[in-house]
Amino acid sequence: ILTRSEAVDLLFGDRPVGSSIAVWVMPNAAILACDAQDAIPGDGIIQDPRACTYSAKSFLCSAYGGSSSDPNCLNPREVSAVNQIWDGPRDAQGNRVWYDLERGASLTGLAGTTPFSIATDHFRYWIHQDPSFDWHTVTYASFVNDMLTSIAKFNDVIGTDDNLKDFRKAGGKMITYHGLSDQLIPPRGTYHYYNSVLQGNYKETQK
Repeated sequence: ILTRSEAVDLLFGDRPVGSSIAVWVMPNAAILACDAQDAIPGDGIIQDPRACTYSAKSFLCSAYGGSSSDPNCLNPREVSAVNQIWDGPRDAQGNRVWYDLERGASLTGLAGTTPFSIATDHFRYWIHQDPSFDWHTVTYASFVNDMLTSIAKFNDVIGTDDNLKDFRKAGGKMITYHGLSDQLIPPRGTYHYYNSVLQGNYKETQK
């Protein structure tokens, strides 16, 4: 989450972050592009955001070599910011370390100079254990290191458990829901957990 806020705060170049038109137009642009490709076109919903590959580059202003003449078109830094938000954080080798907002989800929860407080508090009080820690010092490289540090320190306490064999044997059943337009918590994290459960004890759950 902090990485998304950093992208919004640092990469939305020439316009003030909170007023950047990209915050408002890009989710709608993605919906228009990808809704037309799903099973129920025209309903204003992206049926499966995982199938949506819309790029903010499609909205790059013609003045910057892009194809858009829309009065709300984006400058190159805004294009880069939006695409990085949609893509999620990656390490120095380009490997994905986690997921991010889906195309079509509102970006307004990330706009402004104050990020989601749970994210900054996690860095301040959990990872660095320093109340004076300044989230503005976080870079993409340090974010990955901090994420690995967080896993090493706290996974045994707050990490998810993908071994549900005993739960299954006890007759337990689980219904999981995650809104695909969640503007703070990446839905693909829930997909990831579901798939981890299947991969971890798929044969057991089929008995």
